[in-house]
Amino acid sequence: MKKIEEIELKFKDYSQLSILDSGYNVVRLFIDKKHIGFAEVWTDVENEKREYIIVNHEIIYLDTINKI
Repeated sequence: MKKIEEIELKFKDYSQLSILDSGYNVVRLFIDKKHIGFAEVWTDVENEKREYIIVNHEIIYLDTINKI
């Protein structure tokens, strides 16, 4: 399984991203509703314990991504 933060994903806008909770601290990540892989979920304890993933070396909070 490739970790999403280790590869460069090509998309134009963050609205193209969506997730499906897979449990075990990972989510399935989709671009334009096409499954592209799994991303590990992290917790930002300094920011109200918000959960996030790393995509293209950027932090993206789960509460800002569409859920399937």
